[in-house]
Amino acid sequence: MTAEQVIKLGQEITKPDLGWFHLFNTEITLVILALVALGAGLIIWGAKAFFGEKRAIGGFILIFIAFCMFLLVGYASNIKEDEIYDKEIKEWKENYAKPYIESIHKEKKEIVYIKIDSELSHDTKGTYSWGTGYTYSKAVKLTPLTISFKGNGLETETNWYSTHMNLTSEEKPYLEYNYLKQDLGHGIKKGRYNKEIYLPDTYKFTDIK
Repeated sequence: MTAEQVIKLGQEITKPDLGWFHLFNTEITLVILALVALGAGLIIWGAKAFFGEKRAIGGFILIFIAFCMFLLVGYASNIKEDEIYDKEIKEWKENYAKPYIESIHKEKKEIVYIKIDSELSHDTKGTYSWGTGYTYSKAVKLTPLTISFKGNGLETETNWYSTHMNLTSEEKPYLEYNYLKQDLGHGIKKGRYNKEIYLPDTYKFTDIK
């Protein structure tokens, strides 16, 4: 599947219009109508009777309750529309955007400078998730690092990274990632995804200058 096909499928997702009365069933409609009718009756009765103010006030209260129920059901219908829309976007990300990004050939860039960024944090933490440069969710140990690598010239960035200490002492450290060349839509921007740093197994961050 190409990027254009993924984008087109994403563009086909639109928020559904269920209509204001989508969640109005027979029971809710009858309750609202009954409240309105009873409230109107009390108002009319109170207007014709001496000292009928309390009846009239009670009628207005019943009509107000019916009006609130009407608004709440309409609001619930709008929430349902949002739920359907969010579900379709999530499925599009999982079924199309995620596989496409992960199918992109991984690029490797040699790291020429690396250090723990003490200003970002002294701790390690982290979870991979959509929106943080990863196509999957996973609890991992992340380290705050500043790195410089050979990309478009010499590039430097500071972020939380997952590090793998499995290279031999002769191999040079490198950054590996999938590079998305264009926006896919729904918040998925072009850029580097699934970034991983690979270091020699003898590497010690305390020795990094």
